[in-house]
Amino acid sequence: MCANYEKQLVSEQSKAEAARDRANMLDQALKQATEELEGVRSVHDETVRAWQQARAAAHDHAAELAAAAARADHELQRRAADADRASQRALHHVTLLTVDRETLQKKLDSLERDNAMLMGQYIKMADEMQNEIIDLPDTVEELQEHTLRLREQLIFCQIGREKAHEAENELRSQLLDHATLFRQQEAELASLRTQLTNANEQLEQVATEREQMRELADKLRTSTDLTEQLLEDKKRLQAEMLELRTRVSALQQELDNSEKVQQDFVRLSQSLQVQLQRLREAECEVRWQHDDDVSECPECHASLPTNKKKVHCRHCGRIFCASCVSGTVPAGPRRVPARVCALCRTLLQPHAPPYFSTGPPDHA
Repeated sequence: MCANYEKQLVSEQSKAEAARDRANMLDQALKQATEELEGVRSVHDETVRAWQQARAAAHDHAAELAAAAARADHELQRRAADADRASQRALHHVTLLTVDRETLQKKLDSLERDNAMLMGQYIKMADEMQNEIIDLPDTVEELQEHTLRLREQLIFCQIGREKAHEAENELRSQLLDHATLFRQQEAELASLRTQLTNANEQLEQVATEREQMRELADKLRTSTDLTEQLLEDKKRLQAEMLELRTRVSALQQELDNSEKVQQDFVRLSQSLQVQLQRLREAECEVRWQHDDDVSECPECHASLPTNKKKVHCRHCGRIFCASCVSGTVPAGPRRVPARVCALCRTLLQPHAPPYFSTGPPDHA
């Protein structure tokens, strides 16, 4: 019997060592799973924060560019319309001035030709008159009449010359005014062309900004796709985190059960050592105890009655109280139930829970 107890003790100690090793492995696995979970959670939180900051910055920049492009487009359209209207007005004025200038030039040429012709006729007539033989009238009355006619002709010639000179001066003044106005219109036209060039440059700038907005829109779509992917990754990571938590909970439960089993094995080992020592000491004694030799239960130390027959364990022969020998095992060929103590029941029924265990360990 001592040899059986020693074998069972060694077996239980081996089981306790195996349970301790398994508990250590489960503890390491729990720590590793916890570290992985914290790492995944940290990476996920950092990625989400970076994405949110980038998305907010891109959204604000896109809104600013859109507002600036709208303002620039409106201003460009207004300036283009103003430049178009001013260009049309300037072109119309230049056309009118050109026509007026040509008309005045024609008039001036005509007056100069008329003046030249008159001057030529005057010189011709002067030469003719100078070469002509003067035939003066014979009478005073005829001479006076001829003098009056010559004076009238001279007056008419002076008046015509003055009118021609005034017309020439007026035409020259108008021509100068039109030339000045023409130069002003040309300057305005050059200014409008400069404004049109600036407007075209602004239009190119707006086109560049629109291209930038298009690129930002593409980036925003890419960011949206990345957001959806991050959300999917977040869901997947949450599912994995939930699974890891479940595994951690299961591992923690297994660790708790292993610790309980280890503690049970330790108590069993200690109890078996004590019982083995008692059995070794009892090898030289009679195993069946006499009623008068025992006054209290060796298990719970309850006082035993003296006026009743005391209860013996049918396996080890020791005396216990009724509650401590409540277990039964089949005995003999007829398999009659025999009352035994908790230790003997544990030894005789290996698959039964240990006598010091209150219940089976929980399983996840």
